[in-house]
Amino acid sequence: MYHRKRIARRLEWASDVVAYLERFIDMPSLDLPALDFDPSSQSTDQIEAAADALRSAWSLGRGPLRDLSAIMELHGFILVSEAVDCPDMDAVSCWQAGRMSCFQQM
Repeated sequence: MYHRKRIARRLEWASDVVAYLERFIDMPSLDLPALDFDPSSQSTDQIEAAADALRSAWSLGRGPLRDLSAIMELHGFILVSEAVDCPDMDAVSCWQAGRMSCFQQM
C-alpha cells in the first residue's frame, strides 16, 4: 500500500506542476479518439479495434513505435518516471484535471 500512496502523490505533484506551467507555456491538449469503450468488459477484438483507431488518429502506422513516451507527450499525456521498489506494479495511469497522467517505473 505504501507504494500506491507514493505513486498517487507523485501523480498529484505532476498535475500541480503541469497546472503551474500551463500559466506560462502552451501544453498540448489531450488528443484521444472518441470511442465507446470500456476496457474492463471488452473482447480482445474490440481492444485491438481501439488500438487501431488510436494508431490511425495519431498516424502511427502498423509497425513498432520508436519512442512511445515522446508520442504520448506530444498528444497531451503527462508522464512521470521514477524508480520504485514495487515488483508487482510497473505503471499506473489516472485522469487528473482533464489530462491523462501516467506513472512508469524506471
